This record gives sequence, C-alpha cells and structure tokens, in this order.
Amino acid sequence: MSDQPPPTEAAAAGSSSARRAPPPPRSGRGRRYWLAVLALALALAAGVIIGASGAILYMERMNYSPRPNSDEFLKIFLSRMEELIVLTAEEKAAVDRTVRPRFQQMERLREEFRDEIRGQFEDMSEEVREVIGPERYKTWEEYRKKRFSDRRHQGGNRRRHKK
Repeated sequence: MSDQPPPTEAAAAGSSSARRAPPPPRSGRGRRYWLAVLALALALAAGVIIGASGAILYMERMNYSPRPNSDEFLKIFLSRMEELIVLTAEEKAAVDRTVRPRFQQMERLREEFRDEIRGQFEDMSEEVREVIGPERYKTWEEYRKKRFSDRRHQGGNRRRHKK
C-alpha cells in the first residue's frame, strides 16, 4: 500500500487520466441470457429424445403388436404344433389345408361382429349400472379398467404368441 491518501473528487476531476468514460449502453440481450436460452433448449431436446426413446422401448417390451392376421396365426399355430409333435411334410400340408380356411373364416367373423359385440357389451354394462347403482358401478368400472390395463402391461392376451 502506498502512503498517499486517496485522491479527492476535485483532484480526480482535474486529472483526465483518472477519469473513465461511462460504458456504452448495451444493445440487445447479454451473453448470459443467450447461454441460459441455449441450455434450456438443449435440456428440452434431450427430454424429447429420452421420452420418445422410452416410449418406443416400452411399447416393444410390452409387445404392443396388432392381432396377427390369419396367415400369421397359421404360421404360429403350425410352429407350436411342430414344437409339441413332429409332423411330416405331408401332415403339415394337410393340417395347413384343413386349418387355413377356418382361420380365414374366423377372421372374417371377427371383423363382421366386432361392432355388434361392442354394442352388446355396452348395453350389458348399462343394464348392470341400473341394477347396482352409479356409485357401485363406478367402483366396478375402476376395477375392470385396472385389470384390463394390468393385462395389457403383461403383454396382452397370455395365449398370444410372443416373438
């Protein structure tokens, strides 16, 4: 430290070297602002990527696949039969000829009656609601939805072929 006292305002005003010019006014936003915006944008992008990846992995793990058509189901049927018993080529062809038209007919029936079955189920649900009352029916519906949700998270129909 020096032994000299600090300059007074008058002395500082007289000396041009001790005087500083005021900083120029800032135009626009500062560097810290844009760094914060960039950090938030990167965090958002990372969240979107992680979320989408998680959803894809979850759906693959839970085996959310559409119901197999009759040809796919026939392949599954024949492969399971061959796992259990040994089929000759002639037997496999004969089973194919016997089962294929039945699977195709079942697929047509399923499509034809899907809306009818859904309507019957809705009518039945409404009649049950009238019998047990809205509060108890609400409890029943919550249980049913949870049970259905649990089955879906276990890979859907337990008898369905897993890949």
